[in-house]
Amino acid sequence: MNNPMTRIAIMTACLTLSACISPAENAEEFTKEDAKKIVDPDQDLCAVHSWYGDGVCDTFCENADSDCTVECAAVPVCDSSSYEVEACSPSGTCEEVMLCGTTIVCEQEEDPECFFTPVLDCDEGYELVEVCATDTDCYEASQGCAQMFCQGPLIQCDAIPVCPDDYLEVDLCPTDTDCYEETLCGRAVSCMKDARCEQPAQPMCPADRYLIQTCPTDSDCTEEVICGITVSCMEGSIDCLNPPECPVGTTSVSVCDSARPCNEVIDCGIRLYCEDNII
Repeated sequence: MNNPMTRIAIMTACLTLSACISPAENAEEFTKEDAKKIVDPDQDLCAVHSWYGDGVCDTFCENADSDCTVECAAVPVCDSSSYEVEACSPSGTCEEVMLCGTTIVCEQEEDPECFFTPVLDCDEGYELVEVCATDTDCYEASQGCAQMFCQGPLIQCDAIPVCPDDYLEVDLCPTDTDCYEETLCGRAVSCMKDARCEQPAQPMCPADRYLIQTCPTDSDCTEEVICGITVSCMEGSIDCLNPPECPVGTTSVSVCDSARPCNEVIDCGIRLYCEDNII
């Protein structure tokens, strides 16, 4: 060993094979790549550095690595504050995530709450829309920075609101009157109680018309629903010297009895209900 040429040959072999690297020296800097270069180590490097069972299959270990005998099918994923990229952007903050021999790069997002678009769900029968349509069943569905709306099925509505039979449509409800607003399909009308319905049994035509039995053809006559009763109203006025009477054999009543014969008689603009006399 004192032969200078022998010492030179051993030093050359050490430099070439890196066999003279001492694993104990600079342990923090000693890597698996360094271990693979040592041909005949005098100790179990995987045991010294706790490389057995570390999640990575090491085939260079002196003994069998349990990581090489366990099937690993898990896939690495980024956490909720980052997203997977092929390469980190120049201004980004990234970290590598390794699992089962697969490594991915995860880049941090400055505002993760607004970066990710959550999956928004609507109730059954509703669908996601950006803006609610007018006059539809619609509600807001939001999460974080994502905001959408859930809209019910669209229903075509062409109906026009009308006042009840005993109400009149007016432009504007007067104060201190029985008047309200009727709404349908996005439209509204004002409905005021019809004063002519204070005596529902005898509805009258408007002032410029008079009541008749039936509208004749080719005449200025209209049928109107007044207080729930359809009446025929002729244009003009009629003068009666004597009040109308029921025919002989009948008696005037305020309301017909369904169990007895009764006729409706309209004369001089007045409606009478004439019930047959029972002998």
